[in-house]
Amino acid sequence: MGSPKYTIRRPLESDRQQWESLWQSYVVFYQSTLADDITTVLWQRIHDYQHPIMCFVAEQAGTGEVIGFVHYFPHPGTWHNKFVCYLEDLFVSPEIRGGGIGEALIKAVTDEAKKAKLGRGLLAHQGAQQCCQGTLRQDYRRNRRFYCLPSGI
Repeated sequence: MGSPKYTIRRPLESDRQQWESLWQSYVVFYQSTLADDITTVLWQRIHDYQHPIMCFVAEQAGTGEVIGFVHYFPHPGTWHNKFVCYLEDLFVSPEIRGGGIGEALIKAVTDEAKKAKLGRGLLAHQGAQQCCQGTLRQDYRRNRRFYCLPSGI
């Protein structure tokens, strides 16, 4: 097996332009627009370790290009007294999809949720599930297991 073609890591301040390009593509996918200040505040929140919104990026090996991201955050559960992990946004550059980058980003979030001992599995909003089904055009059942994991991930 060859060396990985990407690295999953926390975003650096210097990733802003590449992340924002992917972010804008993600927003366009949902046929939406956002004011610039919303994007600016999101980027600030990602780097504010006192804020609950967190992010991982996928970096292409050899080039250093940011090719994907995932945003997530813990929040109180309604069915128990523990926090759960909520996957808000997941995007991989369309030119590079199909190589397991989305799965690796989700795994990074799942690993963080396990370390934090969150009470439930990884949850995602309906839009993220539709994105997974619509843009990846792969077996939805295979991908969905990452979105709604059983208790005790």
